[in-house]
Amino acid sequence: ADWLAADDSVWHQADRLIRECMTEYVNADEKMLKRKGLTLEEWREQKLKKLLTTLETEPSLAFCRSIRRSEPMDGWTPMHAAAYKGNMVVVKALLNWKGPNGEILSPWELDLQGRTPLALAAMQGHTDLVEFLKEKMENEILEGKIVGKNAPIDLAGLTP
Repeated sequence: ADWLAADDSVWHQADRLIRECMTEYVNADEKMLKRKGLTLEEWREQKLKKLLTTLETEPSLAFCRSIRRSEPMDGWTPMHAAAYKGNMVVVKALLNWKGPNGEILSPWELDLQGRTPLALAAMQGHTDLVEFLKEKMENEILEGKIVGKNAPIDLAGLTP
């Protein structure tokens, strides 16, 4: 939790990143797209590239947690925020992200209430994302690669 002791600029970066993960990548304001001369697909690509560039610049932000009492809720990571909003594009990008020292994000990460991103996606009814995360988590169990400091280490008799 090094970022908890970080200066205000890092703190605000973390807050912006979590909010960006909650952005709807499905729809965009048509006037904004026209003004910027972008198609919806180009806009989505730009937003995702910006998010990944932020993580490349400051990898510790991938593990940051929100400390709000409203959305994004207290303890949510960027992946929790994206899963809550059903943002499949961002969840996939975060799960494929690798930090400069080999850090990876896990769908097993818990928020402060003990919920995984899968639980938040299910609460909101994002069935496609629920299926994706469930499959990802099952694969980690079967491959013996359950990662993350909160991952169950003996689930189904497997120890990574």
